[in-house]
Amino acid sequence: MIKKKRYLITTEDENTWKFDQPVIFLGEWCRLYDRKHIWKNMDAIVSKPYGLEVINKDKDLIKVNFLREKILAELCEILNENFNTNHSERFWQIILGPWLKYILQLLLNRTYTLKQCLELYEISGTTLYNSDYCSLSTPDLRSSFDYFNNEKWNNILNGKILNLIDNNKIPIHYINDKEIKYFFQNLESKTSNNNSQSKINLKNYFFKIYKKIKRKLVKDHDAFLISTYLSTNQLIKLELSLGQYPQLWKRLEININARTNKLLREKLTKKFLKK
Repeated sequence: MIKKKRYLITTEDENTWKFDQPVIFLGEWCRLYDRKHIWKNMDAIVSKPYGLEVINKDKDLIKVNFLREKILAELCEILNENFNTNHSERFWQIILGPWLKYILQLLLNRTYTLKQCLELYEISGTTLYNSDYCSLSTPDLRSSFDYFNNEKWNNILNGKILNLIDNNKIPIHYINDKEIKYFFQNLESKTSNNNSQSKINLKNYFFKIYKKIKRKLVKDHDAFLISTYLSTNQLIKLELSLGQYPQLWKRLEININARTNKLLREKLTKKFLKK
């Protein structure tokens, strides 16, 4: 244990930093290079990185695979009951498997990173966004990767892990920011603002016309091609060479006005925790 007490900083969000006392950055990701003029003069150190050794990576992968298999089996039963279905474990593996693997890898690494930091250093406190004002849920797997790199999302996630492994022993200063209640709304609105709305409307108009025509020409035995990484022109040529009408598929649009169903989430969580 390194005895000098330091204030824990877990992300690059400078609203959670302390400049008037010794600090410790949880990792190099906290110190953005273009902000070097800010952090270079601080009384700061970086926590020892976790899991760089091959043996640790192998152990963590074994744990992730074990947890994924165990958790998925329990989730199948709970979700089938909730949706009044009888889908197989393979069905839920297709739907949830990729997300479950990524989130377990993330949680395992964050947990052990924080545990190691608490074991090696004396922590005087940390600053967290109040999790009562926000939801960590994401609309889909693709957008999850944006949140895994979002400093506020990570700050709240680290806070939840700290509360579990440290049992509130570290003094915590909370930031009550009601504006970040639904992260994905903010990210989606930023994305839409960066595009010309008129171009989006025009594309949607032509796509609706195309869908009406496609319904009459697509056959049941046609090949289904998606995420091929081919350009649109190449994909059309491929479909024509197969003797079928070109089928262009559009990603399902997310309702940015959606809200996390907190009551349902709590209900399913209780069922899961009983196991």
